[in-house]
Amino acid sequence: MSSHAPIVTADFIVDNIADALIAVTVDGAIIFWNRAAEHMFGFSGKEAMGRSIVDLIVPNELRDGERHRIADTATVGAATFESVRARRDGTTIYVDISMQGQTSDDRQRYITICMKDVTRLKYLREAAVIEAQFRGLLEATRW
Repeated sequence: MSSHAPIVTADFIVDNIADALIAVTVDGAIIFWNRAAEHMFGFSGKEAMGRSIVDLIVPNELRDGERHRIADTATVGAATFESVRARRDGTTIYVDISMQGQTSDDRQRYITICMKDVTRLKYLREAAVIEAQFRGLLEATRW
């Protein structure tokens, strides 16, 4: 390794990773919100801090389930799933979500959340399914 190699810190990586990295208390209050979360959802870290993640980015019809999922993650330890989230401008995106229960040095429980925007992939998958169904329909009508 070169002595002139740049020093890469954990803070640099967290701030520049492409996925939204968020930390919440066990009741869902946001305690960390990285730059990718700002870009993905349209809320600055300052706007997000202290607010309920459920109220901020979870569509109304999914809020009760999300509160249960956060509580379960705090107890069970982890969850991975795909869901829909709302951006500040009201548009929705599909996200792949990984949640992990954590305990800090002072024994406070919190949950780290990693979200990857998979909207484009979801639409490509759905288009492939429709294309396959249409192709099957066309082949079935051949003589």
